[in-house]
Amino acid sequence: LPAGGLEALQTQIAQSGVVHVRELRVTEALVQSLIKEGEDGHCKDYRAVVRLGRDVSQVELDALGRQCPVELAQLTPLRVLHRRSHASRPRSVYALRATRLAPRFASLDLTTQAG
Repeated sequence: LPAGGLEALQTQIAQSGVVHVRELRVTEALVQSLIKEGEDGHCKDYRAVVRLGRDVSQVELDALGRQCPVELAQLTPLRVLHRRSHASRPRSVYALRATRLAPRFASLDLTTQAG
């Protein structure tokens, strides 16, 4: 970063009006890796309404939750391909709760690995 680069970046961010930044500074690679490492220890919660290919009962949906925890292979999302290699990464789903909304619709509540 050129001299005065951080101050200029901080000013540019402040002018956006979206977020306020102060004491912006460059960190060592070790600090960045520790931050990324900590992401895996956290959980995220999601809710989705899904359309199913056939009529399902609540009993069938309850069976999904009993499958957890489960590990999936996630391909790199398109939105981050510019900064990550295209790869398959293991991701964990810790809990899943499905609620029948209609014969072919359900609400899924997921607790997953963050990061």
